[in-house]
Amino acid sequence: MPPLKLFGRHIPWSTSVEYLGITLDRKLTFKNHLTKIKCKFKQRLAALRNLLYHKSALSLKNKRRIFLQYLQPLLTYGCPIWGMAAQNHLNALQVVQNLALRMILNAPFYIPRKYIHADLKISPLHARVRELASSFFQNVPTHSNHTIAQAALITPGPYRHAAASMRIPDIF
Repeated sequence: MPPLKLFGRHIPWSTSVEYLGITLDRKLTFKNHLTKIKCKFKQRLAALRNLLYHKSALSLKNKRRIFLQYLQPLLTYGCPIWGMAAQNHLNALQVVQNLALRMILNAPFYIPRKYIHADLKISPLHARVRELASSFFQNVPTHSNHTIAQAALITPGPYRHAAASMRIPDIF
């Protein structure tokens, strides 16, 4: 490909781009995006460590609220978009969520994750992603933006590319 120019200056090619906080790569695997989420989560968890640690004076209820308000949204931001494509990488995010939940409960590593989630009444990450994605896609047909509402009516065809599989309605 020839180099692109804008106002006489070369624009370098990039393999990924960040749009509305979601990092898109060439093949839409979202691997870079999930790696960034994991790093941001660990930084935020380290900043909140003194509040969530077992020696903190906060109650378990307040620690749970801090997790639900400040940490979980970081893990689930944009999940209706990357949720299906990132199933392979979702386990890495579940691991960092488990770190935070174990810190809140002061649970040792040998206690199974399902008991930790049950004690805190927090669903596992894959269930939360599925829940958010289904509620998002249920609301798409009734969206106020006509273009978005019409996108919900497109049925996938036999081709891999969406433009090749769309049926164009007869206008005339």
